[in-house]
Amino acid sequence: MSNPFEEEDKRVFVFTASGRQAQKHYSNTIEDSLSWDTLQEYIPEKVNDLRNRLDGSDIYAWGLTPGQRNTPLWEEKMRAGHFVLSYQKKNLTGVFRIVGRVHDKELAMELWGQSKQSDHAGEAFEYIYFLDKIDTFNVESPKQFRGHTEVHDKDSFWEALPEETQNKITGKKKIDLGDDNIQNSKFDSIEKLLEDKKQVIFYGPPGTGKTYWAKKYARKYFGGSEKEFREPNFKINHSFFQDLKKIDEINEEFGKPGTGKGYEDEDRGKEAEKKIKTIKETWRNLLEYLQENVNGIEKYETYIPPYNQGNNQEKAWFWLSIHEGDEKYSEEEQLQVYINKQGIRISLWYEPKKENMKSLNRFLAKASKDDIKFLDEVRVRTEDGDNIYKGEPDLERVREIVNEKNTVRVDFSKVIKPEEIKGNETSVIREIAEEVETGILPLFKFAVDETEKIERPSKKRYKQVTFHPSFSYEEFIEGIKAETEEEGQVNYRVKDGIFKKWCNKARKSNEDYLLIIDEINRGNIPSIFGELITLLEDDKRGDKTTLPYSNDDFSIPDNLCIIGTMNTADRSIALMDVALRRRFCHMEFNPDIGEYVNKGEYESLQEIQNEASRGDMKALSVLALRNINEELMERNLESGKKIGHSYFMDVESDEEVLHVWKYELIPLLKEYFFDNFESISDILVDGLVDSEKKTIRDFSGEDLQNALKELTGIGGESE
Repeated sequence: MSNPFEEEDKRVFVFTASGRQAQKHYSNTIEDSLSWDTLQEYIPEKVNDLRNRLDGSDIYAWGLTPGQRNTPLWEEKMRAGHFVLSYQKKNLTGVFRIVGRVHDKELAMELWGQSKQSDHAGEAFEYIYFLDKIDTFNVESPKQFRGHTEVHDKDSFWEALPEETQNKITGKKKIDLGDDNIQNSKFDSIEKLLEDKKQVIFYGPPGTGKTYWAKKYARKYFGGSEKEFREPNFKINHSFFQDLKKIDEINEEFGKPGTGKGYEDEDRGKEAEKKIKTIKETWRNLLEYLQENVNGIEKYETYIPPYNQGNNQEKAWFWLSIHEGDEKYSEEEQLQVYINKQGIRISLWYEPKKENMKSLNRFLAKASKDDIKFLDEVRVRTEDGDNIYKGEPDLERVREIVNEKNTVRVDFSKVIKPEEIKGNETSVIREIAEEVETGILPLFKFAVDETEKIERPSKKRYKQVTFHPSFSYEEFIEGIKAETEEEGQVNYRVKDGIFKKWCNKARKSNEDYLLIIDEINRGNIPSIFGELITLLEDDKRGDKTTLPYSNDDFSIPDNLCIIGTMNTADRSIALMDVALRRRFCHMEFNPDIGEYVNKGEYESLQEIQNEASRGDMKALSVLALRNINEELMERNLESGKKIGHSYFMDVESDEEVLHVWKYELIPLLKEYFFDNFESISDILVDGLVDSEKKTIRDFSGEDLQNALKELTGIGGESE
């Protein structure tokens, strides 16, 4: 029997019901069906679509609160047509198919009330998924879950289902999802262009989703989390290493902090304490950043041990410990992020007791060479910290030593060297988070015997850079940078630019890499690319040239793709540098209200029309933009001077709609028409602009709604 879970356009998710409130939630809308009368009261515009998709069956629902885990599911993953498994007390209890969804706080409060979970107290389960119940059962789950998530091992979950349930799933007729196939079609087009020429430019008017689709494509085909790690609000400074070296010198003369040997009374001792305090604060910020951003880390104990400095040159100054609890921490393995003279290390660390080597032995027995090939280094040491082995990840060598010795310390590490931090203080925070999430944390879970194989999220293999008029060759390829040492001496060194670093990284890999160049047309292309413009061509990938500053031989690897984006309202694609233009394929992005359906903001184009007829400001705006773009074309404006659909993406309130019109769209029309308010008034209505005074009126929400009805030809009273 074929496995529908494995179909290309299908994904499988798990909803868990472990707490008391979740079980009540489960009872109300999973065991019992919803009332169509309730849905008619709260979301009348969606009822017909839902009834048609269910074909006479009852409707069920599950709701999620917004947050770090659930918002990405809503924004990027869960769509109509996907499957959902319900999970209670380590068992799978049912299988459902998503037939629709709505973001509605009022309906959520009616169905389930407020959340009582400590981290979501008072919030509503406002991300609502409507479900078609396929079957219920009670079977042991192949994997245990702590929260809502996506299932990746689809085969084992399919095999766990009763045969009768499998038959019911395969017998279900497909749902008509209208425009849900837009994404796959667009991805296919992008993939073909990159295969043909290695680089493509997305071009079109503002707000047409060029950067959105570039990043969406990157996340699907070039690894990484569905989410982006947020920008940190602190830095790990390169000067840490200088500060800590000075603290070493002070310690040698005055003893360690808190020893009662006069350290605290000396000026240099106070200086050391002050620096220690500053560094500990940054380390605390890093711990909080990891806790908030790294998926899967929340179930473990995390803390910062006290300052620790010993005579051994490789002993850590500060470190973060992530472990399963006091018992595990005291006996067996830890995930550590720590800092010493060699840099910042992200490690799976074993420091077992003499009488207990079982954890390390278990890990060595089931680990393979491929499991640790992403690491930079393995160290095996005596209990006193003396090196027995330090070098390339070599499992056989580690096994030999462990078999020979009674007890040893072992750590498997990724290393960020001090020189890699200087000048990259912000990006290194995200690099640490990514190394934890995609590298060491899966290894740690494997080590503590939670998983029988490494379940590693794919590491991100794409990078984004934005061009601007002052962006230079030195930033992109390489340049000379002056650095002043603490003694006042100025040194000059060659610093690699973004493109050179990314090419070097891709060259070491067998997988494809991607560079997204946002607003590529705003940079001085010949100046930024320099002599490398020729090497972009597909048949010249791998050819070498000598770089002017470093005299390095350099080539662009065959496995590096480039996506550029450009706004044609700023500059026509015909005016781009000819040498660059002919080396890129070009893909046009036009305004398309179907994207609201594709992104899940509306279930269908008909729903946009229905919402507009009810006076909904956002839906009216979406339709008005379509009419405005048609008018712009009739006036023979350049095709790049249209208005894209994304201006109203993720806009939820009437106040936000009003803000977009006042401060974004009408000023854009002013720019298009060179402040000709008569033309703007002809395209809009005189209630929004004053053509005599040549100003934008201070219009209200009601004024805007009336104007939008006139623009779209939709009458009737608003609700």
